[in-house]
Amino acid sequence: MRHCGLAAFFGRSALALTLAVLALALPTVARAQSPEPEASGPDPAALEVLRLEDLMEIQVRAPSKSALPVREAPTVGSAITREQIEAYGWLSANDVIFRQPGFAPAQDYERVTVSSRGLHEGWNNNHLLFLIDGIPHNNNVNLSAYTWSITPLYMVETMEVTRGPGSALYGSSAMNGIVALNTISASNARPAQAVLRFGNAGTRIYDLAAGHVFDGVSFVAAYNHTESDGNGYDSYDASGRTDAFGFLQKFRVDDRRSSDYLFAKIEARGKLRGLSLQLHYQYWKFGTGHGWLFYVPDQPEDMATNVQNLSLSYRPPPLANERLQLEFVLMWQRQEVDYRARMYPSGTPGFPNGMTEILDNETNVVFARGQASIRFWRQMTLLVGLENRTFVYTGDHDHRATADLTTGAVVAPFPDGQLHSLPAALEPVVNRPVDNLGVFAQLATGRFLRRLISVTGGLRYDLQYQSYVDITQPGRPAGSKTFQQVSPRLAVLVHPWKDLVFKAMVDRAFRAPAPTELFGANTYFISSNINQTKPEELTAVTLAGDLALFGHLDLRADWFWQKNDNPIDFSATMPNLATNLFSSTITGLETELLFDAPITAQALLGGFVNYTFAHQLDEEIHDLTIARSEQLAWYPEHVFNIGVQFSGHGFGASLQGHYQGRVFRRPSDSFAPDGTLSPTAVYRPESVAPWFTLDARLSYRVTDWLKLGVQATNLTDTKGHLLKTNRYPFDYRIEGARVLGTVEVAVKVRGR
Repeated sequence: MRHCGLAAFFGRSALALTLAVLALALPTVARAQSPEPEASGPDPAALEVLRLEDLMEIQVRAPSKSALPVREAPTVGSAITREQIEAYGWLSANDVIFRQPGFAPAQDYERVTVSSRGLHEGWNNNHLLFLIDGIPHNNNVNLSAYTWSITPLYMVETMEVTRGPGSALYGSSAMNGIVALNTISASNARPAQAVLRFGNAGTRIYDLAAGHVFDGVSFVAAYNHTESDGNGYDSYDASGRTDAFGFLQKFRVDDRRSSDYLFAKIEARGKLRGLSLQLHYQYWKFGTGHGWLFYVPDQPEDMATNVQNLSLSYRPPPLANERLQLEFVLMWQRQEVDYRARMYPSGTPGFPNGMTEILDNETNVVFARGQASIRFWRQMTLLVGLENRTFVYTGDHDHRATADLTTGAVVAPFPDGQLHSLPAALEPVVNRPVDNLGVFAQLATGRFLRRLISVTGGLRYDLQYQSYVDITQPGRPAGSKTFQQVSPRLAVLVHPWKDLVFKAMVDRAFRAPAPTELFGANTYFISSNINQTKPEELTAVTLAGDLALFGHLDLRADWFWQKNDNPIDFSATMPNLATNLFSSTITGLETELLFDAPITAQALLGGFVNYTFAHQLDEEIHDLTIARSEQLAWYPEHVFNIGVQFSGHGFGASLQGHYQGRVFRRPSDSFAPDGTLSPTAVYRPESVAPWFTLDARLSYRVTDWLKLGVQATNLTDTKGHLLKTNRYPFDYRIEGARVLGTVEVAVKVRGR
């Protein structure tokens, strides 16, 4: 399977390059005059100047499924443009999210995750809904939002980041926010582009994007390849291995990574306008860092994942005098993991020869949505919709280990030390689909009472049904479980005058446990307890204001109160056991200032400043492996961001800083179960110290078709850390200084 996977990988890479070259060549092909008007598109120099007043008018769809400026949307959040992404040198969704108020970087296993509003996020990164052109793209087996470097931004035209619950429209996973990517189209008339980046730590990033408009369709394709030695450093692990003097040993963390992303979109024109077919293909390989069980491996590992998303959507032109808008979506997602992990090194007690596990399987999801929006009086609009998501798992292609990991067995190495076959990693639901049905409705009044007030109210009902085999019980009886949830939402906006908006919002959200959190079996990759794990629930109240001043300043602020019930994270006992750890009540303040200052007609200085404060009011512990904390734990109380960028006359420059405040541990992170000081506490402080990083970018457009630049992250090489939860002797270290040289080539498409 491994050789087939690599052959497919190189074949797909060649296919991507061929598609890009073909797209670049397409403009030379003669075509008939299109019956539809073409977007003229601004020239490259003008694209680099973005005024605040233009940014404030950018419309977002994710918060209400209706196109509205951010300040008019029934939520708090931001709209980010392609120009901003390029100006600040952002390469992944994480780069953007961590510059917004309400979010903070964290890490678990090999990936950097997105914590938000006082809640630490684990490996699943599963409290954000990830949309691409309005279609959910969360991982199908653990609901993870792929926001780090494996999802590049080169295919993005605009990006939306909303904070707070979104379950009233989107159901499970949309708990702490929505990240929506809106992709490029050939009709945008942008030049075909190639961007090459080279830097230290073995970093190489290649971007290609091109498209063309034909008589009946438009076609666009984009391809990204990223590779890096990653964030390698010497660190303690959880193995307890000591040197000759009895001190814990340090080992080199393996964080090498590479990824490929192919995006292609075909959009119909003419009579079938509104019909779109998209393909997203991701393939990435990675090192496990501290190891899958936090034992730094003593042998090479081989870890790879690939995901394919194929979607067909149809949003025809409005009907009934433009009062009725329909939308239909059908998506198929396939994910395959191909893991060869070294769980324990040689010499581990009970595993003198170590332990290796191999897992190769695929999971599939079919998603369908139909919705209708009708404007029946003035701007009053009713949206109704129906969604269905079916998860299908048919077993593993290959599942072997050098130890018996069968659920219920006494875990011990096989006597011959060889790899032996194991039952399926999600054995309870082999050939038993998991089905989720959602029905939603939303009423938006538009502005009334002399355009003073607008109200949005919504309600969604979700029903998730799963039948399974209870492999933990004698006789392995069949069972079933149903999760039902009603998610309401109410938002009232008051517009005292043109440049001021007040918002009051009350929401409820939920997240049903992912398949890995319910059905994990026979493996060390994931453990679960279907009989005890409960859905997560969240209730939130938000009061917000948005004030524009003089056309060059925009001040946004909000206060939030959130009750987080039953968040699912990893326990401190069984390896990788996902369970409900605690419930907590968090309050906080999020503030943001956007500004710009025109220097000349073609030169602009702009930027942002934001600050987030989070405070714990109460906490209740459900999993006794962790201790209650009297203060906010596992999350920084204070986060601060600042950024400034200049563009004009061919030059571009930006500088941005991120401050992350002190992060406190729980008492159980430092103490053994009997209350005595754990040996691990000697190797890390009582809390994670604050840190500050500075990033910069400089570019110059040499000609209309060539731009050169250099960008750097963590310029001061700050030795900051991200907290590792539970009793371990290490924290994750943030990346050191990274410098990239950039070459951008743009080819003007003829005939546009």
